[in-house]
Formats: sequence, C-alpha cells, structure tokens
Amino acid sequence: MCKAQGCTLCRDATAGSPPQVRKALRRAIPLLAVPALAIFSGVLVIARAIPPKRRSETGQSDQPLAGG
Repeated sequence: MCKAQGCTLCRDATAGSPPQVRKALRRAIPLLAVPALAIFSGVLVIARAIPPKRRSETGQSDQPLAGG
C-alpha cells in the first residue's frame, strides 16, 4: 500500500496512542479518501459531459442580453 507523507502533527498525536488507535487511524485514512475521490471523479465526469459553448460566426454569443 502507498505511504502517506506523514505530517508531524499526525505522527506526534498518534505516537502515544495505544496500538488499537493507531490501527484504526491507518484504516480510516483510506476510508476517508473514498468519498473525496468519488466527488472529484463525479465532478470530472460531469465537466467532461457538458459540451463547451460555441460562439457564432461573428464572435458574439447567441444568447440575448439579460435586462435589455
């Protein structure tokens, strides 16, 4: 498995912890990465699915201006 860079604060906080707590933290880190990766992947898929806006031949938008 990949090793994280290990920040000093996390290392110091877990150094005095019992082995059960350290084991739980090692399991929690990849578990917490799953939702973050899912959100990132979802945004990426949606962004790629939306076609880019095209401009007309004159270089102006086809949409009317709001308010006038």
